[in-house]
Amino acid sequence: MEEFTVMAKVKGSNAASNDTQEKIVTKYDRKVQKRKEQAKKEALRKKIFSIAATVIAVIIVAAAGTAAWLNYDKVHHEYIAVDGDSISQIEFDFYYSMTKQNILNQELYSGMTYGDYFTSYLGYDSSKRDSAQTYGGDASYTWYDYFANNTLSTIMEYKALLKEADSRGYEYSADDDYNSFVEDFKSAADSAGVSVSEYYKTVFGKHSSEKNLKGFICEYLKAAAFQEEIQLELAPDTEEVAAYYQEHKDDYDTVNYRILDIAAETENDEASLADAKAKAEEMMSRVTDEASFNELCAEYASEDADTYADDADASLKTSVYKSSITGDEGEWLFDSSRQAGDITVIENADESKCSVVMFVERSYDKDNDEVISQTILNQNYSDFITSYTDSMSVKNKNNRIKMYEG
Repeated sequence: MEEFTVMAKVKGSNAASNDTQEKIVTKYDRKVQKRKEQAKKEALRKKIFSIAATVIAVIIVAAAGTAAWLNYDKVHHEYIAVDGDSISQIEFDFYYSMTKQNILNQELYSGMTYGDYFTSYLGYDSSKRDSAQTYGGDASYTWYDYFANNTLSTIMEYKALLKEADSRGYEYSADDDYNSFVEDFKSAADSAGVSVSEYYKTVFGKHSSEKNLKGFICEYLKAAAFQEEIQLELAPDTEEVAAYYQEHKDDYDTVNYRILDIAAETENDEASLADAKAKAEEMMSRVTDEASFNELCAEYASEDADTYADDADASLKTSVYKSSITGDEGEWLFDSSRQAGDITVIENADESKCSVVMFVERSYDKDNDEVISQTILNQNYSDFITSYTDSMSVKNKNNRIKMYEG
């Protein structure tokens, strides 16, 4: 679940209508529009059916974290309150499951989900109760506490969406989506080899059933559908994407360059470093183009000279982001005044070396327009939702949620 920290005005749905009537529709515009239309259809379905499609061995923990509270009052009456609205344990457990699975299934990078990361690097074990596992090295804070805090954020977000939807007169019928949810859920229960009633308890908590969850599920579906409308409304146009890129070029551009590191013969020795710098400057003075740069690498390299002799591109680095370059090389390479063929020597006393660096070119991949568009949308949505959630009150009855302040 996102952490919301910034506030801003909501962008009206007709805010740009008067400025776009004469606008030429580009290939990118059509691509973005098609992407938005497809995303609108698919995103809601993913939100709705992510739980039903999850393997039972994983989702069983969602119930395990909350099964300790068994008395009738906690289950059917106020468990916590958000902005004056009472939340029963049944409703909280429902949101706990939805929030947890959304987190675990969210992609972190390169096909790795947060669930994979939690398991591989933070020691999270889906076969154990969340409340029996410490989180973040704090013995007093568990994985249940972590997911419960994120659940509270989800509840606040969705209650805010519902209130805004009602204030706008947003019309939505949950019948079709709810019926699809029920059918998918029954199919998932069959695949798991358990009854539908048992599957509800496994996924959403011991006291849940199709009957007592229907109202909460329909509210969730309405909030999710309205969220999609809001996100389409807040999506940036091509001009906003272009403006954002101009302000953050160093984050999205890449460079091609050639480099040779000449190491000092003795580490942490000023005289040796000075000799390495003299060699680097001598090499730089002899470079006339890229080909000569690589040829001279074979002569001046501290090691692996044969590599440069055998491979004309051994010294070449391609499509490198500034964030991937350590030291002063990044600042020099991404200086706006850089021209093809510029060359310099950069001294690095900490690593006892000097580098001969030659700038080749700087470029931008237009596919990053979509990355930027999503970044802007995320911020716009964060601004929108925090304008509601920042002022929401929470009644944490009997400290049932251990609020995380770290």
